[in-house]
Amino acid sequence: MKGSLTIILFFILGIAVALAGIAPRWVVESDVSYYALCLLMFCVGITIGCDSQVLGKFRQLDPKIMLLPLLTVLGTLAGCAAVAWLLPERHLAGCLWYIAASQLFHFVLFYCYFCGQESSAFNS
Repeated sequence: MKGSLTIILFFILGIAVALAGIAPRWVVESDVSYYALCLLMFCVGITIGCDSQVLGKFRQLDPKIMLLPLLTVLGTLAGCAAVAWLLPERHLAGCLWYIAASQLFHFVLFYCYFCGQESSAFNS
């Protein structure tokens, strides 16, 4: 829980810095956030790959629990399509490009979180 709050606080801090106009110009005008996200996904992949119990925990999950992240991804993709349709200046490919990485990240975090749970609800 503490880790999740830290992530949310840094996210809110980033928004506040951008809204206040004090974000460094090189950060705003470059692809540094994209490369940081790629590095983060790489590190998450290493963490998952090094944990020998992850696959076993995936098998213990109720298959219905997969519907939540799957439907989240599908709903987000449908939302992107609606935005691209309603706002002609936004292209579908552009909307999908920016959302794809965040959805993959959400999917990975969701399963990492639930694989760490020892609740009987997830070990049926």
